[in-house]
Amino acid sequence: MIDRQAYPGGVWLVDFEFHPANHHEGNVPQVVCMVAREYFTGRTHRLWQSQLTAMAQPPFPTDATALLVAYYASAELGCFSSLGWAPPVNVLDLFTVFRCATNGLPYGEGHGLLSALAVYSCADPGIDKAAMRQRILLGAPWSASDQSDILAYCESDVIALAGLLPTLLPAMRQPRDLLYGRFMVAAADIERRGIPVDHPTFLHLSRQWVTLKQQLIQHVDRGYGVYVGEAFNEKKFAAYLAAQRIPWPLTAQGRLETKDETFKEQALAYPQLRPLRELRKTLSAMKNNDVPVGQDGRNRTLLSAFRSKTGR
Repeated sequence: MIDRQAYPGGVWLVDFEFHPANHHEGNVPQVVCMVAREYFTGRTHRLWQSQLTAMAQPPFPTDATALLVAYYASAELGCFSSLGWAPPVNVLDLFTVFRCATNGLPYGEGHGLLSALAVYSCADPGIDKAAMRQRILLGAPWSASDQSDILAYCESDVIALAGLLPTLLPAMRQPRDLLYGRFMVAAADIERRGIPVDHPTFLHLSRQWVTLKQQLIQHVDRGYGVYVGEAFNEKKFAAYLAAQRIPWPLTAQGRLETKDETFKEQALAYPQLRPLRELRKTLSAMKNNDVPVGQDGRNRTLLSAFRSKTGR
């Protein structure tokens, strides 16, 4: 239960809009706007980035007398850090409440705010989120219409929080939920700090990524002849197996089974296949080198706290 007397400073429903600073993936958040509404009184702050960056602290209490409510609060708390604001003492993240209430149940797809609203039959904001997010990512310059639309979009999530909060009250447990809120404060700090990366070496590897894969294939595949460019060719592999008289498991559809577990078992029986198996594993690990490294040389990514079925 959210006790009004327990929080004389207010229960504040908060949402930010932001994009990576300098539009560089891996940079810390650059705040675009914020909407905050007090749950009981409806008092609302709708503030654009120029107003927010001029503030030394939030326009609402964040001490022990108040409660901040958000959905996946580490995003909002990251914006607090970008603005130089101290984190709130009390945080209630409705995402963690929703996950605890529905974890492992066949309630539908996704764990976002819209999914939670659908599960609890709350009103959908009815705004094209994809289009608004795309506009926010484009960044400045902002027209008066852009500002109005983005603030309305931001406020729609706050209105959604106001509808979701009372429906989740029966699922809330204290002090568990406030403890989870404290964890999201820590998660936001971890995400902001990131992991130091040898940036010059990373950039060099990124530029040479395709060449490295091609050279690796040329070096190993010369003994097999089963690759066409960077693609493993099943017909060529079948021809190699036939020439070497190596039997191979088939799928229910009669095709060669190409799972790594099959390659692992076959390489134990036919050691000549070990380099090919290692090549396939290595190339699979090299599919994505799109690591978000900020301009300060730190890798930052969303920790996705509480998203696993075990609640981790």
